[in-house]
Amino acid sequence: MDRALPQKQWTKKKVIQVVLFSALAFWAYFTYWDSRSTKLKISAKKLLLATVEKKNFQESILLNGVVSYGNESIQSDCKLVSPVGLQKGRNRAKKTVSEKLFCKVERNICSTFCAEVDPYYSPKLRKGIKGVMNIARRQYPVHLSHFETGVSNGKVKLMLAFDTLPPLFNSEEQFTQIRLNLSEQRETLVLPKGAFFETTGGHWVYVMDDAQKKAIKRKITLGAQNAEFFEVLEGLEDGDIAVISSYEEYKNYDYLIVKR
Repeated sequence: MDRALPQKQWTKKKVIQVVLFSALAFWAYFTYWDSRSTKLKISAKKLLLATVEKKNFQESILLNGVVSYGNESIQSDCKLVSPVGLQKGRNRAKKTVSEKLFCKVERNICSTFCAEVDPYYSPKLRKGIKGVMNIARRQYPVHLSHFETGVSNGKVKLMLAFDTLPPLFNSEEQFTQIRLNLSEQRETLVLPKGAFFETTGGHWVYVMDDAQKKAIKRKITLGAQNAEFFEVLEGLEDGDIAVISSYEEYKNYDYLIVKR
């Protein structure tokens, strides 16, 4: 008959040794990792921070182009008034009758806005989409009336028409800017625009830790944009604080130690 082997007992001394060894290994690993990670101490005054948040967002692009003049023949109502004498009765009053004539008038107007866009936006272009031009603190609505399906010199040419005519400029052609809306408004996660995009292309960003003492590189995915915001698709959450200023001086560091 086989004899049962005695089971080994964990003494208090052995438990302490295992715990100390594990703690030492843990410390050594992270010390080694930290020594390989590149870091930079930087003043908080040099960083521009922005909070990621959910808000109403509408994709749009700013178009630089030329407002062209054109002569338009319009019809306006002209009234021809002729007296018909006095009406008999208690209250005598002079009566008139109006005859309407249609008068053709030539007037000089701002008729079209011509611009070019990157072919990237071609799938989002469709006739009738709305935009707006700001002149002297007033907004003048426009709509896309025509765009070419082909690409010329790396650009897609398009033409917008005014819904409400803007004031005349002093020259026959005037360079100005129009915002063209490419989507309806929707609530989504957004990140304010900043100079960081010139370095990262929107593929990563520095994000502050909870203690606000470190800014750590994090991969992100951005989507649509307008003049103020990027749409955030992946990598950031509501309430995250990101560095959006230029990364040119510290783009090669894994994280930044922020000095207050």
